[in-house]
Amino acid sequence: MYNQSIKPSAVFSKPYPIVTILCLAWSVVVFLAINSTKDSSWATFSKFGYYPITQIFEGRWYALITSAFVHREVIHIFFNMYWLMILGPVLERKFGSVKSLLFVLITAIISSGWQLATTHAGIGFSGVGFAIVGFGWIVRESDPELKRYFSDRILMTFAGWGVLCIVLDQLGVLPVANVAHISGAAAGALIGLIETKKMWLARIGVVVMAVVAFVPVYWNPLSTDWLFAKAYKAHGRKDYDTAIRFYRRCDELGLRDMAVWHNIAIIEGQRKHLPEYKEAIMRLRKLAPNDATVVVQEFGEPK
Repeated sequence: MYNQSIKPSAVFSKPYPIVTILCLAWSVVVFLAINSTKDSSWATFSKFGYYPITQIFEGRWYALITSAFVHREVIHIFFNMYWLMILGPVLERKFGSVKSLLFVLITAIISSGWQLATTHAGIGFSGVGFAIVGFGWIVRESDPELKRYFSDRILMTFAGWGVLCIVLDQLGVLPVANVAHISGAAAGALIGLIETKKMWLARIGVVVMAVVAFVPVYWNPLSTDWLFAKAYKAHGRKDYDTAIRFYRRCDELGLRDMAVWHNIAIIEGQRKHLPEYKEAIMRLRKLAPNDATVVVQEFGEPK
């Protein structure tokens, strides 16, 4: 899987790679804290920076960074921290702790933000890990020592793992933040071009990727989570036309959730829009018959 001469113990040798150690330590502390409690609710995860997606849409942009240090499963944190211990010190000793810290922050934002833009909020350090590999792929030709660590074998390992993750996700076997992997690797490669080739286009590319990463926090029309959050807020302030528009857009994008049609039924029942109310009750009865019964008891049987 990797050259036998490359060992994770490099993280404990002098000069100490401070950023790598801090990322490793905080990830492990968070993992142990989360798994030491039986409470697996959002209240627990939020303490460590992994928020419900609705709260991210309300402006908790820093979750794009803090969520990178949150892991729930043993295999997840083992894979991410194992490679961090191997490749993190290489990155840090070559380019310094300050640049390495900026690298982690920037690639965490990019990988998390791009993941958020396409499906859901990501979790874990793998986006940054793929960024380190993307960086190493570009810069390894400039230094024999870097080529030893970022070998063809390691690059193929990550490429194979990335493809496998896409397959598992598409088959519904395992949910994986594949967009975080791809965008992280792309951002790392661009930063590598900045370091080695001083390419101004690469600088623009990183800036664009970072800016785009923030967009879905405030505007994400392809996300059913974002649309539902907008609908729910409009519903709460009694802006019913806006709420209905967003609820129906959720349905158009494939969110077959009983909450969508439950809320539409309530709004149309209150407004006495009978054709729309009848449609909502029919849809709700297919998704949640008991909920439909409760709404009908309040607003009457649609005619």
